[in-house]
Amino acid sequence: MINNLFSSKIMFEILDFLFAHKNKGYSTAEIVTATERGQANVTRELEKLFQWNFVEKSQCGHQNIYRLNQDSPFAAGLEKMFEAFLKSKQKKYYLVNEEGNPALLTLNFFECAFSSDALQKSGFYPVTHDVLSHYKGNYVWFYFEKSPHEEGVKKGLEMLLNDPSFVDEKAAPKIKEAGERALKIYERLKASFYKVEKEEAIELIDEFQEIITTQIACNAIATFDVKNAYTDYLKNYLLKKIEGKDITHNAAAEILLAPEERTFTQKMNLELIKLALRIKEHGGDYAD
Repeated sequence: MINNLFSSKIMFEILDFLFAHKNKGYSTAEIVTATERGQANVTRELEKLFQWNFVEKSQCGHQNIYRLNQDSPFAAGLEKMFEAFLKSKQKKYYLVNEEGNPALLTLNFFECAFSSDALQKSGFYPVTHDVLSHYKGNYVWFYFEKSPHEEGVKKGLEMLLNDPSFVDEKAAPKIKEAGERALKIYERLKASFYKVEKEEAIELIDEFQEIITTQIACNAIATFDVKNAYTDYLKNYLLKKIEGKDITHNAAAEILLAPEERTFTQKMNLELIKLALRIKEHGGDYAD
């Protein structure tokens, strides 16, 4: 019986409505109006709930009146579940990222990272909020809870303005250390031709999750530019600085944001170009 309780979306909506108004009884017509579902479907699902003893039924004239059966052995547990569901419906979320063909394992890493205590304890992420992901058709959408994240935007910008050194002096060393741990694991796997026992594989997955959680925690403040908080601040800052000067905002921003050294991606691309030139000039197999 309990296994079939949520086999119907209409049944779920009926229970959601009744738990939100648990001390009152409602006619079939009132429940139809509340759920915006067809009367025949609502009547069928209500009768199932009555037969399973989840709701009570009484007569008022020619109408059936339904109310929750609070003496049901499942009533207390269901009430907690629907209370949580009601709270979640009152929250608002917005899309922060989406991607196609995601690897499910790394998708789990992302969610675990943002929901872990390490993220808040790191000091680099000044708010706590819900993170939701919607996976469908080999595509995934990530959502952040709107209100606390917007508060985090303000706090994150304050952190950067009050102590910009924490990026290089606090976050960067932790990111580098975590990356070096990952590199050592990769080198160890490569040396063993990526052959590991099941127990070791599980340990490695746990270790990778810890590494990724650390890296996300140290980089998480960057997610506060979702609503262009940093971008807008920088734009206004530059417009004031270049006022009356013969340089555009875009040109000034490009100069300001250009890295002093080549990025890892740029270095990798250069190495690939060199390798391609060697193969073109000398031939041979440089797969390793």
